[in-house]
Order: sequence, then C-alpha cells, then structure tokens
Amino acid sequence: MERVLENLRSALLCLRANTPQGDELKLNRELYLCMLEVNAANQKSGDFYFEHGPIPEGQNPPTPETEDSASERKIPDLRWEYIDHRSSDGRRGVRSFTIECKRLWCQASSGRYVKEGVCRFVSPDSRYGNGVAAGAMVGYIESLTLLQIVAQVNTTLQSLSLPTLSKPSRPSSALIEMEHLLSRPFKVSPFRLLHFWIDIRPTRGRTKPVGNVPQP
Repeated sequence: MERVLENLRSALLCLRANTPQGDELKLNRELYLCMLEVNAANQKSGDFYFEHGPIPEGQNPPTPETEDSASERKIPDLRWEYIDHRSSDGRRGVRSFTIECKRLWCQASSGRYVKEGVCRFVSPDSRYGNGVAAGAMVGYIESLTLLQIVAQVNTTLQSLSLPTLSKPSRPSSALIEMEHLLSRPFKVSPFRLLHFWIDIRPTRGRTKPVGNVPQP
C-alpha cells in the first residue's frame, strides 16, 4: 500500500503542475496518466516501480460472496490490484486498493464527496475496498478554503453517523492528507480511509487553503 501512496502523492503534484481543467472524468484521466508518468520516471531512475498500472473506471472484481450483487456492477475511479499468493483461498486472493475521486468547489460538492464517495467504502451495495484494510479518496480543490471544506465534509459525515476527518497534516501545503477509521458490515473492518486533497486552482486565482481547522 505504501508504494501505491507514494505514487499517488507524486502523481497529484504532477497533476497540479499541469494546471488541469475540466470535469471529474477529465481530471481523473489526467491523474491516471500522471500515475503512469511517475511510475516510468521511477523505473528510469532505479527506484521502485510497478510492472502494471492502475485500472481506470473498472468494475469491482467478483468474489465468492458478491455473486449477483450490485457491488460487482460498481465502477471505482481507480484501482491498483495484485494477487496475494499467501491467501489460503485462490478465489479470494485478489487485493484491490481503491481510489475514488471528487471535485471540491462548493457546499453541494462537499456533500457529494461523502455521499457518493466515502459512503461507497461502507455500503454493502458498493463494497469499495472489499477484502482489504485501506483505500483512498482524492479531492480536487477548485474553490473555497480548507477550513470551509473540512467543516462541510465533517458536517455531512456527522449527519450520517460516520467518523469525521483527522486534523490535516501540513494545512498550508498544496497536498493535504487526512484519514479516519470506518466500521463496515463486511470484511475488512475497521477500514482505514485516507484522504488526499490537491489544490488545482490556476496560480493567479489560487489562495492558500490555510486557517484553523476544526477538530474532529
């Protein structure tokens, strides 16, 4: 997982440097390409690299428990998969690190970030990150301040009886990291959901996402 997170951090900074524009699909497409670019650069420099890339817009993989379920028709934004050869059951040996991405630019988008993002990691009908202990959310900051977005997201989380986000690390940086532990009615639970928010506003219109952040 840590190798995937290293790639994701670098790819998000690469994405920001390109000053991306467009809807969520276009942003996700550019993030995917940045992940491949980072992996290729690592290979050339002799650092750790993956032999395969992430899966964009791919359905959740089948498992013995999810036959005919809605979860097998769900399509996370990105998945990085490998086969766990230590698994005692080959049919349950696939491990998917799931990454779901959302734009953050208004109060409504903060609500969607939770209801159409975070909730997919705890809902039996979605089962994002099924069978593993961690996954990630990406937030593309396009407006508002970090203080406003965290408050709005945490308000929605509380309204759904979900744990609020941890205090951000380095709140004045371009890449914000947070996390929380979620209880799920399917394995694996508790589940660690990491959040990576990247400020992608054009330089001239960009304001530092700083301020006192509400405590969880």
